[in-house]
Amino acid sequence: MKQIVKSLAEMIMTTIAKCKIYISRTTGYLGILNTGMLLYLLLVNLKDKGYIEVDLNGLFFPLVVFCLIAFLTIGWIETRFFKGLQKEATFGFSLSPPMVEMSNKISYVYDKEVAREEALK
Repeated sequence: MKQIVKSLAEMIMTTIAKCKIYISRTTGYLGILNTGMLLYLLLVNLKDKGYIEVDLNGLFFPLVVFCLIAFLTIGWIETRFFKGLQKEATFGFSLSPPMVEMSNKISYVYDKEVAREEALK
């Protein structure tokens, strides 16, 4: 019972750490995508005012496809070659004060449950 609860707690903490890493990575990509959208709107505004002469409607779809391919490639490279960085981030996350506090609370509840089971025997 003790090993099951301990392994379950470790699995939950690892899953939370991985989710934090993936969310952080995703928000970075969304920031880049948002910057691209703002640049496109700026170029459309400049074209409407007559400052530039570029066919933006013809470039929009190829730019979107290029960005998606670039994001997929960067994500694949990051997952394929930089797994050590993810493990370091997971380890660093597990040492952060909220995670240490949560781990201490889980350990306290676990120890309390073990003591209760031993008292019942």
